[in-house]
Amino acid sequence: MALLVLAFLIGLPLVEIAGFVYIGEEIGAAATIIATVLTAVLGIAIVRIQGAGVAKRARAAFARNEEPVAETIEGLALGLAGILLFLPGFVSDSVGALLLVPPFRHLVVWVLLGYLRKRVTETRLRRDNVLEGDYRDVTPRDEDRMT
Repeated sequence: MALLVLAFLIGLPLVEIAGFVYIGEEIGAAATIIATVLTAVLGIAIVRIQGAGVAKRARAAFARNEEPVAETIEGLALGLAGILLFLPGFVSDSVGALLLVPPFRHLVVWVLLGYLRKRVTETRLRRDNVLEGDYRDVTPRDEDRMT
């Protein structure tokens, strides 16, 4: 897993640089810089608007005495979209923009919820997660208390 994270941390900047070079050759350096700044500004604005809707749905779930699990994951996906859009680069902007599209984001949330449900169920079914131990009562008795 650590090797995968390391490959991602090294690979993403290289891919982003290659994207800048390619797009810069096609549209020019100034247009590339303007596009990078615009995607960051527009992306953050869209994240704020959609984030307010997710927060409203989460409050409604709380009001119904429900756990807003899907809304929480959707909010995390929007947060990730904002981070990706704020980072300079067209590859990260593309992934961030995809997360701003509600059907795609809902698909991601649905997949993550399915994965989490499976993990929780597997954990509950396992019997090897029981911790054995001893205890002793250290509650003070009435005669030991000083009043």
